[in-house]
Amino acid sequence: MEPEYYILDRLGKHTCFYRLNERGVYEELDVAQKGVIQSIVLKHFAFRIRDLEAQPPFETLIDDPLYQPFVLKSLQQERQQKEQALAEIERLRALLQQKS
Repeated sequence: MEPEYYILDRLGKHTCFYRLNERGVYEELDVAQKGVIQSIVLKHFAFRIRDLEAQPPFETLIDDPLYQPFVLKSLQQERQQKEQALAEIERLRALLQQKS
């Protein structure tokens, strides 16, 4: 028996999450309170239930603390470098405007 299993329905009508209890019986997890599923099998694996349906853009997930452990560090670094470059361009533009 697997310690947990998830039923994911793309329409969201039958999506359920189950975990074995200490008696070896599957119990449905109450996700309404937290809205987050945290796996006990896969270390650090977690996701928001609403994100299953909303499917937010990848770019927003990079900044989300819940998903950051899953985003490749190289992607995080690349984004940070781009943001720094854009900030430098804006700083230089402001300097040029001051001199004009």
